[in-house]
Amino acid sequence: MIIAVVSDTHGIVLPVAYSLQRNKVDIVLHLGDNASDAKKIEQITGMEIYAVAGNCDDNSKDVPEELVLEIRRKKFFLTHGHNYDVDNGIDKIVEKAKEVGADYALFGHTHVHIRERVDGITVLNPGSTTLPRKGDTKGYYIINLIEKSVNRINLK
Repeated sequence: MIIAVVSDTHGIVLPVAYSLQRNKVDIVLHLGDNASDAKKIEQITGMEIYAVAGNCDDNSKDVPEELVLEIRRKKFFLTHGHNYDVDNGIDKIVEKAKEVGADYALFGHTHVHIRERVDGITVLNPGSTTLPRKGDTKGYYIINLIEKSVNRINLK
């Protein structure tokens, strides 16, 4: 089972959609900005996709701000992150992930990727696929639940 963690696509979906197809992704988790892009990615790739709304998603009233999913006995907490003060650290995200019993805490918003392990929780921010900040590169994460691996995919 290969899961892609994508965030902050901001209306540009083709590069990431083609990359997802090349990497034979099974499920896409879109962490907002723009959550409506999730539907476009789904239409292009035919992949199963789950999305949460970000701070730029005022027109996505039907998209939740948070989601807890269980996939292959692993629990994923999804949020955009803007409601958890992620510009100043990951403590609040980690606390929420503990509260819901998540194995993975996934967020975006900062446009800078991170990968950390805190108190048994894998914390991932894939950065942005279109508008990276602070010298970061465009990209997203792939979680392979069979191989138990997490890898960042860089986009051009």
